[in-house]
Amino acid sequence: MAVRSYDRVKADRDELNNLDIDIKSWREQLRQRAADFLIGGWKPEYEDAVRAVDAAALRAGIDAFQQAREQYQEQFNRVDAMRIRMEAKPETKSVPWLSGGLTVLGALGFILAGASPLGWISAFVMVLGAAFVLAWWLFGRKTTGHHDLAVEETRLNRCKQKVMETRTVIKELLKDLPFAEQRLESPDSTILVDIERLRDYLERIDNSRRKMEAILKRMEHHGDTINGLLQKCGIGYDSEDILERIDILQISLQEAEQRFQNAELARSQLEDVQSRLQELDENITKLENEKNFIIERLHTLPGKDLTGRVEKLMRDRELAQQARSIMEELKRQYPDLDEIKREIEELSQDHEKWDIDDVALARAKAERDQIDHELNSLNNEIGTLKKTIEVGLKEVRLDEVRGEIGAYEDEYSRITRQRDRIMLLKNLILEAERHFREEHQPDILKKAGKYLSIITHGKYTHLFAKEDDQPGLMVKCEHNGDLIEVMDGYLSRGTLEQIYLALRLAFTEHLDPGGLALPVFLDEVFVNWDGFRLDSGLNLLKDMAGRRQVFVFTCHDWFMDKLAGKMDFQLVELQH
Repeated sequence: MAVRSYDRVKADRDELNNLDIDIKSWREQLRQRAADFLIGGWKPEYEDAVRAVDAAALRAGIDAFQQAREQYQEQFNRVDAMRIRMEAKPETKSVPWLSGGLTVLGALGFILAGASPLGWISAFVMVLGAAFVLAWWLFGRKTTGHHDLAVEETRLNRCKQKVMETRTVIKELLKDLPFAEQRLESPDSTILVDIERLRDYLERIDNSRRKMEAILKRMEHHGDTINGLLQKCGIGYDSEDILERIDILQISLQEAEQRFQNAELARSQLEDVQSRLQELDENITKLENEKNFIIERLHTLPGKDLTGRVEKLMRDRELAQQARSIMEELKRQYPDLDEIKREIEELSQDHEKWDIDDVALARAKAERDQIDHELNSLNNEIGTLKKTIEVGLKEVRLDEVRGEIGAYEDEYSRITRQRDRIMLLKNLILEAERHFREEHQPDILKKAGKYLSIITHGKYTHLFAKEDDQPGLMVKCEHNGDLIEVMDGYLSRGTLEQIYLALRLAFTEHLDPGGLALPVFLDEVFVNWDGFRLDSGLNLLKDMAGRRQVFVFTCHDWFMDKLAGKMDFQLVELQH
């Protein structure tokens, strides 16, 4: 289990490094963001203050402030307009003075003139002045709007008080954060956006910390497990690196597995050896029994001791073998040996005497030699006839020859039909290839030439198929008009790869079904290109990426950097 967790521990380490980088990035963004609106920038003690801000209350306070400020502004505009209208009607201010003057003049005239007509006129003037004063008192003040202005000013004061109250609420919510006074005097929704952004950064940092703590606990658990296994196995270690300890445990496990396999092999061999030993024991027992049987038989033979009996038995066996050999030789030389033996026995019974003198012996030898010569001649002739018969038997009979001829004719007919079928298929394939080339190749080669011209900056501009249906392609060199065969030895490896890429792109564009752009997969196609053509190829790749998905596989960091300078892309790192 610990060995299988090696990849997990390594992935956890990589994740820890990534989380540490993320935390540093979030903190840097937090400092930069806070520096935009907090006096003195970000400080660690602001973290609790940011978390303590009630976003709902702040949003409600800002909305209430905005509404109160709008109401205050509307009321202020209304009061200001009324003041302007009142200042535009100065004649209403002279009415009380004019009425008072008429009343005083009338009273003086009436007093001085008495009951004379002039006095009555003065009395009328006095009454008229009093009527004007009364009319102004009843109607003139409403016309000038002093009462309405006072009412609106009272409302204005209430609106102002509400603005101050809502501003105070917002300041209280943000009292632990050093916002600029100008923003607190006129708070808006950007304050809430800034607070939410800071809280988002803090939340990301907290999430990363929690993940780091979980990973550290998991790694600590793995470390305890590995240490426990190492201690149980009695394996010493000096490294504090858990991956190195896992390597030590893995090596020890491999060695243990090897020893176990060796033990299993030895156990299997031991079973074979034991089985062999059992067979040997059985053979030994059998041989012991045979030895005892032979010894018992030897005791029945004449002789002084066992060695003498064995030697005599060996001599008797040799003599018996010699006798059998002589008998076989006699039978080969004298096929009628049995007849000769019978004649000898008959002669022995008749007590005939054999007179063997030198003449008879010489005559008998001559006859024997003649007979031997005739026998040899006959034997040679018999051998020749046997060989002839054997050769004849080996030769095939006429009906067999005819059967084989028929079989060969059937095989020839089958092969002929197969040949005709293959030739028909060949012609069909050639015809289909011709139709395909007539329908597709001109367009493909034309598009491939266009791509190749872009990649090579116009050095190679067109691609042509060889004439007379010969396989292969020709490329046109623009500066001298020569046609060069597309094959290794005539063009560089980089140029061949560029032609291959141009053909792939042209073929992909030609076969797009119904205008649907198929994705393109490119695996290390740019590594052998020079600088100028690489730039052109990347520009072409950028243009193509605007129309279809492009997947580029590479193991070269320099190419990734080069590609990053040309276009935006999503990097996916493949694990080994």
